Amino acid sequence: MRRSGFSFQVQMELQNVLYISYLVPVSQVRQLVPKILPLNVIEKDKVFVSLVLLRCKGAGLPFLPFPRFSYNQINIRTYVKDPDTGRNGVYFLASGVNSFFISNIKRIFNLNWQYITTRYEELEGEFNRLHNLRSTGMWCGDFTIDGHYDNEEVTSICSFNTVSAAMEYLVNPLLGFYGQQDKVRRFSIRYPEVLASTAVVDHISFPLLSMLELVEDDNLSSPDSVFIVPRAQFRIHLPPEAVKPIW
Repeated sequence: MRRSGFSFQVQMELQNVLYISYLVPVSQVRQLVPKILPLNVIEKDKVFVSLVLLRCKGAGLPFLPFPRFSYNQINIRTYVKDPDTGRNGVYFLASGVNSFFISNIKRIFNLNWQYITTRYEELEGEFNRLHNLRSTGMWCGDFTIDGHYDNEEVTSICSFNTVSAAMEYLVNPLLGFYGQQDKVRRFSIRYPEVLASTAVVDHISFPLLSMLELVEDDNLSSPDSVFIVPRAQFRIHLPPEAVKPIW
């Protein structure tokens, strides 16, 4: 990707990034993703959809000590290929933050981040579950998500030969896409190698996933993959670029 004109970076620290992923038929996702973006298909006719929860700390420009912003964020995303380079990326189906200011600032770049109410907590666990997490709030209805770090060794993940292959697909894409049809935008991110652990979802109620006809309520408690990244330094390269396919 080539950049021209003025560009800058926003840096932040992400904490307890929880990736709850479901393998769903392409037919349930294709109509929600602009045709310009090829889906990153698994098993010929399926693609993952992920619910991603995180706490953002100290977001700001790297060369300025202030202002800095902290907020909680939830993304619903699926997995695509960059039509320009073929690289792996994610497409944001919906994003919400619990900050009026951040949700309005993002609209400068036509990022439709909705304001939502959400609280994200790290709790003391029982039975050696030292990292229990809970997210509660309202986004198209009340939601609750409870999970914990996995104490069992996991050697494979649904549809992937290895855990590292699953991480490469679900956690590590460095391109993000958003927008509709002929107004799709792309941004890139950078971060050092992240240390991810597998996790377990104990309870989940999240009506927006069923409203989007992506995951039925009865299937929410059985995700195909759950990862958590305790901490990661993160940089977003802005402004976003318009996507112009070469295929």
